[in-house]
Amino acid sequence: MTTAPYTTSTAFLEALTEAGVDYVFANLGSDHPGIVEAYAHANANGDAHRFPRMIICPHESVAFSAAQGYAQTTGRPQAVLVHVECGTQNIGGMIHNAAKGRTPVLVFAGASPSTQYGEHTGSRNEFIQWIQDVHDQRGIVRGYTKYDNEIRTGANVKQLVHRALQIATSEPAGPAYLVGAREVMEQTLDPADTDNPRYHLHHTPPIAPAALDPHTTDTIARALTEADTPLVVTSYLGRDPHAVTQLQRLADHLAVPVLESVPMRLNFPADHPLHAGYQWNTQEPTPALAE
Repeated sequence: MTTAPYTTSTAFLEALTEAGVDYVFANLGSDHPGIVEAYAHANANGDAHRFPRMIICPHESVAFSAAQGYAQTTGRPQAVLVHVECGTQNIGGMIHNAAKGRTPVLVFAGASPSTQYGEHTGSRNEFIQWIQDVHDQRGIVRGYTKYDNEIRTGANVKQLVHRALQIATSEPAGPAYLVGAREVMEQTLDPADTDNPRYHLHHTPPIAPAALDPHTTDTIARALTEADTPLVVTSYLGRDPHAVTQLQRLADHLAVPVLESVPMRLNFPADHPLHAGYQWNTQEPTPALAE
């Protein structure tokens, strides 16, 4: 058994496990030695179960797509590990898909160290760390995330992870993005420092959707029953599988057709008589919408 240092990376991975994250889909870089070392020590000591299983991916697009697919299948968000700002840019198309499809994914990216003369473990040691030091790394994906933040100390890393996952999983769900410099992720801690009762998971449950008020419900009912040609349009209702059955009951009861617009989920049975087809990104008008 090896004596393993307890670092910010250790606490970060523990926080993921506490929140129910099963996998870290990773494309590693020079900003991740703290995380690699935490896994190495856990494996050497036979307690790798403390952390989510790491899956190494050949490209960031693979990593993010795997996390998104797992979340869409299970309803549970997974973690993605990418390399500083360039790895962040490589998930551009995928984080767009997750944002528009209301899918929770937690992305963690390293950042260039801020010290350069060995002031801290993880200080700069190669020229690329100047090139990768951009003005606003979080801003690269801010238009597609529900939450972004920077890990600046290991003391509250669990709070930040749990908060990010809380916001990512609260409907409408979506991606969250955390970034941490190499020195911070290699900071040595006393485990007790990260065990603040205020950081415990039960303080950050997903926010439950608010119920519709009676007036709004009546307005929707009148619109459906009084319309000459009512039509339901949906893209991602199927993120709650129970909602598919309820939509089918509504369509059957009112004889209302259902159109799927650039669907991100299975929202309505395609072989149902009231399925009005699909709307895609074309220049021609959709017949069901043109009526």
